Amino acid sequence: MIFDDHDITDDWNLTADWESHIYGNTVTKHMISDGLLSYCLFQGWGNNPERLDPIIEKLRSLALKKDFANKQLTEQLLDFNQWDYVVETSPRIAVLDTRTQRWRSETSAKNPSGLMDWRSLEQLEDQLYESFGSILVVSAAPVFGVKAIEVVQKACELVGQELLVDVENWMAHQGSARKLMSMMRHDNAPDEIIILSGDVHYSFCFSAERRFSSSTDKIWQLTCSGFKNEFPQKLLKFFDYIDRFLYSQYSLLNIFTKRRKLAVDHHPLKTQDNAFKHLNGRHLVSSSAAGVVELDQKGMLKHYRLVTGSGDIHEFALDE
Repeated sequence: MIFDDHDITDDWNLTADWESHIYGNTVTKHMISDGLLSYCLFQGWGNNPERLDPIIEKLRSLALKKDFANKQLTEQLLDFNQWDYVVETSPRIAVLDTRTQRWRSETSAKNPSGLMDWRSLEQLEDQLYESFGSILVVSAAPVFGVKAIEVVQKACELVGQELLVDVENWMAHQGSARKLMSMMRHDNAPDEIIILSGDVHYSFCFSAERRFSSSTDKIWQLTCSGFKNEFPQKLLKFFDYIDRFLYSQYSLLNIFTKRRKLAVDHHPLKTQDNAFKHLNGRHLVSSSAAGVVELDQKGMLKHYRLVTGSGDIHEFALDE
């Protein structure tokens, strides 16, 4: 597991301006360090024990004094930005830290920061190029999101309301978006990149391939809603239709996106249950669920299903 903003606080490190206000206040600064300390002990330490050793040693020394209100510990937690980790399974799993390695906007402190900076993206690039066949990438926010919704977020950003709609998508920062797109469509990238995401309160299955190329390399974006919060049904249905209409695979509007060199395909939901026939053909699903990803023996995506709290199973059509 890896943290997202609500593990610490809403809109965590969204903009450089946000950081200036929050870290400049003693109370809010300690709220963030307390959240990181909790994550460090109950999750981060298990993810990567060796990397967390310096913080754990500091905690051991403070435990002897029974006093954790320590300024040095606070600064150590806030300065630490190596929460990402890799699980050397087959295929490899690269879990991204998209919160503490931000690429701050060069044009305005109020503009959204990139989810990862240049150095951390280069580390991800090494992981991609060293992988063979396929790789699983865990990114809290989807890399390939719903473009129509991202346009609304961009409009809010332009009028200075970036906090209103949480402009926290990969395409919001030009530098990080272009670097990420470049490495994912590179010849050295594995045959399949399977991105696992959440955060947006609805589920979908997108795939992307390089335009004008004979290569069969594919990028899968598998996104699953949370266990509780759901996107408004009628509003999501509207965005589903408008996104397919405006940004279909061959739409000229794709020329104006940062993903223009990739052909993005939206895969519909397919269900045989008469009670859920209304979901057939839908690409965006607002239903609290758990995502089940099944790979074949070569590590390639075989099935992507949603399992709801009532036990209903919905599957996305990967071949459509």
